[in-house]
Amino acid sequence: MQLWFLSVAIFAGVLNPFLGGMNATLAKSVNPAIWVVVFTFAIAFCTSLVFALLTRQSLPDFGRLSSAPWWSCLGGLFAASYVLSMTLVADKLGASIFTGITVTVAMIVSIVLDHHGFVGFEQHRLSFMRATGGTIMIGGLVLILRS
Repeated sequence: MQLWFLSVAIFAGVLNPFLGGMNATLAKSVNPAIWVVVFTFAIAFCTSLVFALLTRQSLPDFGRLSSAPWWSCLGGLFAASYVLSMTLVADKLGASIFTGITVTVAMIVSIVLDHHGFVGFEQHRLSFMRATGGTIMIGGLVLILRS
């Protein structure tokens, strides 16, 4: 089962740089750019709905929503902010720089989240190997920025 999860993560990583270019290109035709984000999330909503229907997912228990931590509902805000940022600057920076910055920063933040067990993640203490991996990613980003 671990291989399945890794495969899905790899697939998501492959799609990430394409999304920036596609949204930035669409933004050249759709002005203002916020409408690209609206279209992106409308298509994402429809895709998710079709997936839920095809896989016969049951409806959620919305009554339990109030038991979730307040910050857990900010995912949509964060996703929209990321897609808007991508739409506005990915084509200006280029795929490697934009993706390099976002992935490297995400990795560093992820190491901190794991270390403290924030936002529902299981705690994974900072280790020499994790710190070294984060440092190598920063070094890789610096190399890409200088080329």
